[in-house]
Parts: sequence; structure tokens; C-alpha cells
Amino acid sequence: MQLNLPNLPSQSSVSRKLLPFLPILSIVSGCGVGVNVTPISELTNTRENTEVILHGTAIDLVPFLDSGAYQLQDETGTVWVVSPTDLPTSGESLQITGILVDRSIPINGVDYGEIYIEEIDRKTTQQASPK
Repeated sequence: MQLNLPNLPSQSSVSRKLLPFLPILSIVSGCGVGVNVTPISELTNTRENTEVILHGTAIDLVPFLDSGAYQLQDETGTVWVVSPTDLPTSGESLQITGILVDRSIPINGVDYGEIYIEEIDRKTTQQASPK
């Protein structure tokens, strides 16, 4: 019994056909397509020490001696991000990966603590800034 397999294009002809789309594919692959991005408003429902990916715009910058912090804003809210490296510029659109930290500050039975992100990785993106 003989199988009649269809004629498949060679790998080089497929590569040549995809070549014009290479710049578009490289842009799309760098924009977090297929990445599980967490809205900032959902961080309060996320367990401490969880790695998260966020998209947003750097708005407030606070430099420290060897590091710094900045507020990241998306369309759902803001969160502080502590960075071990140089700070982004204000208004810069970012995708960051970081660890969620929840520091409790109880005073007279009231918790004044806040969550923040310890930055692991940061990339500049081409997203529009939130209004």
C-alpha cells in the first residue's frame, strides 16, 4: 500500500515567504503577547511572594542611594515598585516582572500596611499611557 502525501513546500521557501513579516513578528513577540499580565487592582487578591507580570506607566520616581522606587499605573490602579537598578523615566511605558510583597504595619489594631513589587525584570513597551 502506497501513501500519497501532499507536496509540502521546502523550509527555505517558507522562510523566504515569512521574511517580510519578520519586523512585525519581532515587535509582537516583545509586547507580552501570550503573557499572563495581572491588572494592578487584582494584586490585593494575589498571595505574597507570587511572581507577577504588570504593564503600566511609571509615574512617581523616588531615588535611593543604590536603587529606587517608582509608582506603576495601569487603567485599574497604581502600585509601588522597588527597583535594584536605575529608575525608568516618568511617563515611560513598561512591562515588569516582580515579586509581590505585603508588609503589615499594625497600629492600635489597624493595619496600615501596603503591598509593593520587588522588581526582577523591566522592559520598555510601546503601550499608550493611561489617561
